[in-house]
Formats: sequence, C-alpha cells, structure tokens
Amino acid sequence: MQVREILKSNRAPATIEGDQSVYEAMKIMTEKRCGSLIVVDDHQNPIGIITESDIFVIAFKYFGDMVDLRIRDNMSSDLILGVLDDEIDFIAEVMVNNNIQHIPIMDHQEKLCGVISIRDIVRANLKISALSAQ
Repeated sequence: MQVREILKSNRAPATIEGDQSVYEAMKIMTEKRCGSLIVVDDHQNPIGIITESDIFVIAFKYFGDMVDLRIRDNMSSDLILGVLDDEIDFIAEVMVNNNIQHIPIMDHQEKLCGVISIRDIVRANLKISALSAQ
C-alpha cells in the first residue's frame, strides 16, 4: 500500500511559519486537532516540523513564555520527507529508525500535500489485516 492511498486528501496539511509563536502553534494544533505542524518558508516549502511532543517539552522548560518563543528556534529542522509513491511499510520503518511520528509528504511537483502520522499507518495496517482475514 502506498502513501497516496492513506493520505487524507480532503484536508490540507497544517502549517505554520517560523516567525509565529509557540502559543500560536498550540492554538492551531488545538483548532485543527492535529499532532504536528509543518514549518514552511515564504514559498510554502517545508523547512521544519513542530510536534505536540516538542510543545510539551517547551511548556515544561519555558512555562509562561510561550507567547514570546518563536517556532524557528524550537522546530526540528532535520526534516525527513516522504513522497506519494512511498510504501507505508517503508515510511513506518523510517519513523521507527528515526524515532519520529510524523512525516511530511510531497507531491510530484515537490509541493507539500499532506502529513502521514504513525496513527495513519496503524489504521492502514489494521485495514489490510481485516481485508486479509475475509
């Protein structure tokens, strides 16, 4: 099964710019009910990721200062990207080997088109198992 088969095509990936605050990231994640935001540059190219785990660490470390903290100073910039044609088993292996839970997905025009989470992969594998059992 390929990434394109499980990517939520009806929902644009949640993004944030590096100059926005950690507080704004928390607000977006809450409103969109997502576990990560892709940090984009002025041209909407992905340059990093900020996750709910990152926010938790920041909240513990800098309690009370989240309005003043900038995303660019707290994001993970060693971004691992996937493409629509990647197999979900490959994406799962990359996640496990790199201890990450979210991978931004790029389309054939090298534009951000979504994010695959470990939860998406578990759901897809459960679906495959159920179909195999029938």
